[in-house]
Amino acid sequence: MRISARAIAVAAFIGAGILVGPGASPAMASVAAPHCDSSTSHFTCDAVGGWANPVTWTITSTSSGGSTTTQVVTSTGHLFAACHALDSEQVFYSFFDGTQTQTSGTATFRCSPAPAA
Repeated sequence: MRISARAIAVAAFIGAGILVGPGASPAMASVAAPHCDSSTSHFTCDAVGGWANPVTWTITSTSSGGSTTTQVVTSTGHLFAACHALDSEQVFYSFFDGTQTQTSGTATFRCSPAPAA
């Protein structure tokens, strides 16, 4: 089973400005949120319009047990990451456009549960 989560831009969490550098305003997303898809063991996200490589992805995962982890990954405009069934994910990205750091809105979704046996 594959679930497509079309993200709605929302304010990034406090402290994101530290992760993405000066000039970024996490409360005011300047770029559309990424488009993400999830399956039973991973998710993919794509930066949407106007980005430049490298892209810095910030991933916050909350397990069904309530523990939260945050990862910062620098790659291209495509992200491939592992996830566990029913984890809640929040993903946003940032990049330098030649003048200033641009920060996207946040995609929020749950990893797909495993298919019925």
